[in-house]
Amino acid sequence: MASIQTSTASVSQLAAPVATRVMITDNTSQRKRHLTQRPSVSVTRKLSHKRSKINFSSQLYSRLVKSALDLLEKKRDSSALDSLTSQILLPGTSPDSLTTESLTTILSVLSQHVSRLDNRAVTPLIRALLKYDFLSHLSDTQFIKSYSTFLTVLVSGIPKWFSDVSKNLVATFIVKSEIELQPIHKTLKYIIQISPASFSTLPLIIRRNFPNKNAPKEELVHYIENILHILTYCNDLRYTVWSLIVENLIKLDVELQNEIDDVDDEDLNAALENGSGDDMDPESNNDDDEGNETNFPELANEQLLPKSPNLSDKEDAGYDADYNEDEEDESELLHEDGDDVEYNMEIEGITDLSSKLDAIMQLIFQSTEKSFTEDGLEEGYGIALFNTLISIFRTYILPTHYTRCVQYLIFHMVQQQSDLTDSFLVMLLDVVFNSNEIASNRIKAMQYVCSFMARAKSLSRGQLLTVMKYLMSWCNEYVTEREKEVGFGKGGMERFSMLYCVLQGLMYIFCFRFRDLKREDNDEEWELRLDKFFNMMIMSKFNPLKFCNETVVLIFARIVQKVDMCYCFSIIEKNKRERLNGIRDATANTESSLNRFERKQEFLDLEAYFPFDPLMLKDSKRIIHKNYIDWQDFDDSEDSE
Repeated sequence: MASIQTSTASVSQLAAPVATRVMITDNTSQRKRHLTQRPSVSVTRKLSHKRSKINFSSQLYSRLVKSALDLLEKKRDSSALDSLTSQILLPGTSPDSLTTESLTTILSVLSQHVSRLDNRAVTPLIRALLKYDFLSHLSDTQFIKSYSTFLTVLVSGIPKWFSDVSKNLVATFIVKSEIELQPIHKTLKYIIQISPASFSTLPLIIRRNFPNKNAPKEELVHYIENILHILTYCNDLRYTVWSLIVENLIKLDVELQNEIDDVDDEDLNAALENGSGDDMDPESNNDDDEGNETNFPELANEQLLPKSPNLSDKEDAGYDADYNEDEEDESELLHEDGDDVEYNMEIEGITDLSSKLDAIMQLIFQSTEKSFTEDGLEEGYGIALFNTLISIFRTYILPTHYTRCVQYLIFHMVQQQSDLTDSFLVMLLDVVFNSNEIASNRIKAMQYVCSFMARAKSLSRGQLLTVMKYLMSWCNEYVTEREKEVGFGKGGMERFSMLYCVLQGLMYIFCFRFRDLKREDNDEEWELRLDKFFNMMIMSKFNPLKFCNETVVLIFARIVQKVDMCYCFSIIEKNKRERLNGIRDATANTESSLNRFERKQEFLDLEAYFPFDPLMLKDSKRIIHKNYIDWQDFDDSEDSE
């Protein structure tokens, strides 16, 4: 039973304004001692007495709060409110801390007198209530209901408190899932509806409360789960929420890529395996682990080039042998210099980052699954989400240098329906051939086009041929109009980078899809007269076999030779001799020659990015695998001898 620690206070006196500072307590030790002396009291009387205690305590705090407000208004004396504030701020372990029953009464009274709270002297009391750890009492439905009511009435009656109340609610998102925080979301939903300041203030609050990338995985996952749940009752924040999620995924992705660059392949695989979640279905698709498919090879170029009588063994080895020796020397020095601790920290960092990325992407896959069904698109919310994510992709993901994981959100999404695939490809092609776009974005968009068409299993034959026809037509016009510019001293070959990017994309697509590019009515002929097109491009003055990515060129050369489309190795060998001579000349001549050679090398590397190379996140990979084409070496195919 609550009591007032004064010498002569009575219940009737509480109805009058409190003139002195008092301390309220829920200490009932004296009455408990009295009750222990009466062991014969029946259970019924005990329960009845408990109810009367609660009722008496409620009346006590109700009168006290009203008296404190009266005292503030009539005499400008905030001492009673200050005492109440101090008690609310007491830790739960303190014997003088308030029970949830007492707080429920206080919150109810304040809600009934919200107009009297618009006073600077009441501010500390309100801040104390906002600071109170209400999440520790989620099981007390009456208290949570009173707390929620107080917040909504406060924002409704005094709108300036919207920001503080919203911060208080959003800050809880990192510790509980949206299911556990349903009462909090109900409150937030209501104050968003009643506050005109919500749409200008809430986005900033959500952004500022987003956990740092170094925060624990659980905090990141809980926060994203909760801000996605906001969209179920406030869809106007859709772009804000999704752009924030993608931005932070990109940060994790880029940092993961930076860590990977310094780690050995075996250690990397172990780190990624440790970073995969344990909550996946053990019966999940594990085709990627069965060893019957391999990735598009990223090998030393000479390993793909047949031995030629025109080149010595020493020349065939080229600079790769030296490079491998240097790599081994560096690896030995790494451990000899005692950098094992730092190296192990990098491994742990990869495990942590990949685990976070994997968990977040799985959450997004699951939360958007229904949106891209036929029903979801027909009802409209799927289309709205698609348009939002495509806009965010174009703004945030496309311009970012070498992301490895985040783009798979789009890869998975657009393959759910054929219309989404069409829209995605149209958007990319619009960027590729938009002269107002910056060159790097145009090249990046083409890399996405070719990588998507090579890897997307749901891509129909009609979609494949339509896009290839469009790209081939552009190349034909480009070569016809600009081939005369080659070799007349009007600038380097870098100015034709867009052509090389498109041609490389077509070669890359062909390497994956050549089995689908034979005519259906005559398997001796190629669709779109591809044989004629590639022969014309290869023999043109632009010499794409020299300036496109070497691995793509060499694999393309192997395949077109085996399918008897054209022969490329004589041109490749000639280009290689010229490159080796260029290295020698650059070494022997002036610094300006070296600079020109370095610029040329940068140009050669410009197009060597394929966004949909195999995903490294183990659990997310299982989700996208059903719509993903793994590289199958031509030598292992049923068509080869």
